[in-house]
Amino acid sequence: MGKISEIISVTLNVQDQQPAYNVFGVPLIASRFDGDDNTVLKNGIDFSELVRVYNSFDAIQNDFLSTSEQYKAGFVAFTQDRKPNQIAFGRIPAGGEILGGLANIDAENSKWYGLGLLSRETQDIVDASQYTETKRRIFLGQSSDSGILTAGNTDIAYQLKQNIRHRTALVYHPDNTQYIDIAALALGLTYAPGITTFARKQLANVTTAEISDTQRSNLFGKNCNLYEEIIDEGDFREGTMASGRYIDITMSADFIQASLEQRLYSLLKTNPKIPFTDGGIGRVRAVIDKFLSECVKANIIASDPAYIVYAPKAVDVPDADRARRKLTQVSFIARLAGAIQAIYIEGSLTI
Repeated sequence: MGKISEIISVTLNVQDQQPAYNVFGVPLIASRFDGDDNTVLKNGIDFSELVRVYNSFDAIQNDFLSTSEQYKAGFVAFTQDRKPNQIAFGRIPAGGEILGGLANIDAENSKWYGLGLLSRETQDIVDASQYTETKRRIFLGQSSDSGILTAGNTDIAYQLKQNIRHRTALVYHPDNTQYIDIAALALGLTYAPGITTFARKQLANVTTAEISDTQRSNLFGKNCNLYEEIIDEGDFREGTMASGRYIDITMSADFIQASLEQRLYSLLKTNPKIPFTDGGIGRVRAVIDKFLSECVKANIIASDPAYIVYAPKAVDVPDADRARRKLTQVSFIARLAGAIQAIYIEGSLTI
């Protein structure tokens, strides 16, 4: 399969202030089991492929035993207040290692964006994080490692933070059978990228965790997430990657990059020729400008300060690039809209 990066190159530098264009709403739940495992699958079910896509929980019920973790995770995913249209289940053969397993899954079906992993083992989480960091995807893992709640530096949350993982989010819960990660991933991906945060969300069919103030401070200090009760409701906090970057920021950047690639490729594909003239360059600039304007309307990009798109005059493009029919020196600057997740108010009352 050819690579769009050989034709369209969109590079984004995301500063704190490769899925297909249409798969941002699809989570993939990966786990280890064999295709004929009768402790996981119902009698007569053959799961010989590495990826199977489900459109409903009923379809999951047809394949998996009610005692299996796949069944339970699928139930949680499909019973959130907003349900995904599709969920992919990825199979890694029993005893298989995560890096190779995810690569094989990807090779068979790459039409997914968010990774959930049913394993809670530290090394598996590290491997899944390593794999995701090289892709245009996100990974939401879960751990019951009690070291996360301490000031120590040997736990999985500390390790991921030190490795500056922009594409891995970790959530702590003391009970490994609670699928907080799957619930948050399934719910979060039902929204278009950039129009919601993962924080302040109530999740269905999972329980909250109770920890002390000191433990909470240690956990947040390691950029780990937590699902806890606030004013009698569950609250997913704080919606960050292990690096500290917010999950929605990574998703917004991925969406902008993939969308611009798709639109610019469509411009080249659907026209007999885009001339290497000021007019032709103007058409490229118009595609970028139109898309960024849509992002402003969707509250993905801020309107103030206004975004800036720069495109060179045809005569200013280096001769070598013109000879190779490569338009270079096109760029834009935009500020992401971000989000308000906490409010601090000072007031005074007089009598």
